[in-house]
Amino acid sequence: MHVLVSTLAAFSIIKTSSPSEVLRHFLYIRSTALSSLQKGTEPNSILRSLALFNRTLHDVEEVFPDKLSDALVALKSKSLLQDAEVVAVPELSLEINARWLPDDIRSFTPWVRHDDLEKVRVKELVQAWAEKETTKLNESLQKTLEAMDEVAAIVKLRSEALTLWRAGAQIRRKLLSDGCGENFRTILKTRVVEVMKSVAEGLRGVAEKVQELLPEVEYEPEGIPPRLCIYLNNDRTNSFA
Repeated sequence: MHVLVSTLAAFSIIKTSSPSEVLRHFLYIRSTALSSLQKGTEPNSILRSLALFNRTLHDVEEVFPDKLSDALVALKSKSLLQDAEVVAVPELSLEINARWLPDDIRSFTPWVRHDDLEKVRVKELVQAWAEKETTKLNESLQKTLEAMDEVAAIVKLRSEALTLWRAGAQIRRKLLSDGCGENFRTILKTRVVEVMKSVAEGLRGVAEKVQELLPEVEYEPEGIPPRLCIYLNNDRTNSFA
C-alpha cells in the first residue's frame, strides 16, 4: 500500500493534480486494466477481472482521501531536495551536486491542493465507476459462457465467480450505497439451462436414430419369459422342417 500511495502522490506532483483528479485517473487506469483482461474468453479472464474489481474498491477505501492527503501534506512540509528518498537517488549525486544548484531549486517545495476530496465525493466517483465496470463484467461473463458447452465447467466457473463476488461484499456495502447492477447468477443459470437443453435434445435425437435403425422386435406371447420364447420359436421351426 505504501508503494501505491507514493506512486499516486508522485503523479499528483508531476501533473499538479488534486486528490479528486488523482482518484479519477486511478479509476481510469483500473478500467483500462479490466478491459484488457476481458478481451479473452477464458474462464480465468473473468475470474481475474472480478479479483481486480474487488482490489480496486479495497485500494480506494484504503487510500482515498486520508492517506493520499497525508502524503501530499508531508511532501509540502519540506523542500524536495531534503526528502530522504530523493537524496538517496544515486544518479543525482546530491551530496556533491547540491551545492552547485541555484537557491530556488534547492528550496523548491512541491505544492498541490490536498483537501479537495471528501468521503462523500469518493463514494460518488466510485459508484459511477463500479456501475460502468459491472455492466462490462456482465457482458464479459456472457461472452465467456457462450464459448463453454460443458455443464461441469460452467458449474465450476459459477462456484469460483460467486465466491470471488461474495468476498467483496463487505467493501461494496461500504462504498456502493445503490449496488452496482451485478447480474451474474441469472447469466450463469441461463447458460446452464441452455446447455442442459442442448444435451437433452442431442440425446433425444440419438434415441430417435437408434429406434429407426433397430429391426422390429418379434412378437412374444404374453406371460412367457423372453428366453423361453426363443426356445418355443426354435421348436416351432423344427416341427415344420
